[in-house]
Amino acid sequence: MNSSTQKPSAPWTREVEIQQAAVGDPKRKTRAFGATLVGLLRADGLWENPPGDVERPVMAVFAASELEAAAFEANLREGRGCVSLKSNGKVDARYEFPASGSYAWRRQRTEEGLLLTAYVPELFEHAPGFVDEWGARFVAMPSTAWAEEQRSLIGDVAIEEAVAHCGELGLLKMRSEHPDFVQEMGPKLRAAVLAMAPTAALAVSMLDRRVRAPIVADFRFQLQVFLSLHRLKAGDQPLAVSDLTRFLHERHGESCGFMQLGLASQGERPGLGYEQAVVVAARHTHVEQVLAFEVKRYREALGAREVERVEKAAAARGVKRPYAKRKVA
Repeated sequence: MNSSTQKPSAPWTREVEIQQAAVGDPKRKTRAFGATLVGLLRADGLWENPPGDVERPVMAVFAASELEAAAFEANLREGRGCVSLKSNGKVDARYEFPASGSYAWRRQRTEEGLLLTAYVPELFEHAPGFVDEWGARFVAMPSTAWAEEQRSLIGDVAIEEAVAHCGELGLLKMRSEHPDFVQEMGPKLRAAVLAMAPTAALAVSMLDRRVRAPIVADFRFQLQVFLSLHRLKAGDQPLAVSDLTRFLHERHGESCGFMQLGLASQGERPGLGYEQAVVVAARHTHVEQVLAFEVKRYREALGAREVERVEKAAAARGVKRPYAKRKVA
């Protein structure tokens, strides 16, 4: 098959199209440009979605042939949304990428065709270079390759110790204490936290570069903060939302405006090379509340001597926070 007409294959797909009014009959719709949605990340807590059924993903990955991609991208850039259709031809979901949303567009050619990614760079930046007056808003979603490297750097023993440390502090306590639920879901929660350890390290590092208060350079404390952000709510919305939300709250991530499809592997189904994402939307007052509470518990749990050892080791590595050089937006 001609590569210009091929589309890359993917484990999760949803056919989408850009609908355009037919010339001379604005009520009649004709299919103009199509592609296949192969990856999606919704994070409604980071911005306000328009009313109705329109979704504004913070990342979407489309598979298209070379011939389709240019026209499809051009129309999306101009603000024309795309839709997925049900088998009866009715609209299932609408997606839009307004220019005001600061989207960037990236193309990746494969042997099967072309992948087109739309994403909001500022939400994925590790270090934005300033402290937002509102607070911290970002997405931590590392590549699987980076996560594997980071896991080796932290070490399996240190990760196990950090999870045990958080368990002793009650941070792995689930939304239900019913014995059957705990027996079934407890091991799954622990396995999920172990799996997300590199992402936790990235998320807290990104948080560290967006807030005014210092964060202890010890993975035990960093995992404390990561889990505490998941547990604490502002109104009815957790400060951090991820796959862990279903274990810790009555509401699943989707009911919090969080949805990740196709990007990360799910069971035996492969993804597009990303890990499970974490979305953080927390005001400075809430972050400082979390840090103050968790620092106190961290020091009480470890004891003064161990905390002093950790701080000296961090100082020897040159770990510091140049607050004076930070700008506040």
